[in-house]
Amino acid sequence: MNCEKCGGDMFPAKIFRLSGCLVSLGFLILVISLGCIGMVGFITLVGTGSSVAVSDEMEAEARASTLEELEEIKAPQAVIHEFAETAAVSPETLAGLSSDTRRDVERAVSSYSASLAGVAIGTGLFAFVGGTFAMVLFFASIPTLIVGFLLVLRKKIIQCADCGFYLDRA
Repeated sequence: MNCEKCGGDMFPAKIFRLSGCLVSLGFLILVISLGCIGMVGFITLVGTGSSVAVSDEMEAEARASTLEELEEIKAPQAVIHEFAETAAVSPETLAGLSSDTRRDVERAVSSYSASLAGVAIGTGLFAFVGGTFAMVLFFASIPTLIVGFLLVLRKKIIQCADCGFYLDRA
C-alpha cells in the first residue's frame, strides 16, 4: 500500500491510544498496582510464618516458666516430669498430692493454660488484622491495575515509512 501524502510504502505498526502523559501515568499505576499485589503476597507469607514462630516461642517460654514455678513450690519430681512431657498433670497424679500442693500445682497449670490462650488470641488477632490489611490492599489494587492497563492500550495502524502519516487499521 502506498501513502496518500508522499507515495511512500506503508507498513503495519502499533502506537499508544492516548497522549504520552497519560501513558506514563498508566505505566506508573501499573507498577504501583503490581508492587501492591506483590507486597500482599509477601505480607501473607511472612505474616503466616512469623505468627507460627512467635506462637511456638511463646509456648516454650510459658512451659519453661511453669516448670520453674512447679520447682519453686517444691512439687514432687513425678509431677514436674509429667508436666515437662505432656504439658498437663493427670487427675490421678493430683489426687496423690496434699491439698496445699495440689492447689499450687493446679494454679500453675491453669496459669500455663491461660498463657496459651493469650498466645492463641494474640496470634489470631495478628492474623485477622494482617489478613484484613492484605485483602483491602489486594482488592484496591485490582481496579487500579485495570485502569493502568487501559491507559497503556495500543492501537493498530498502517504508517508511512517516509513521512510518518498513518491510517487506523480496522
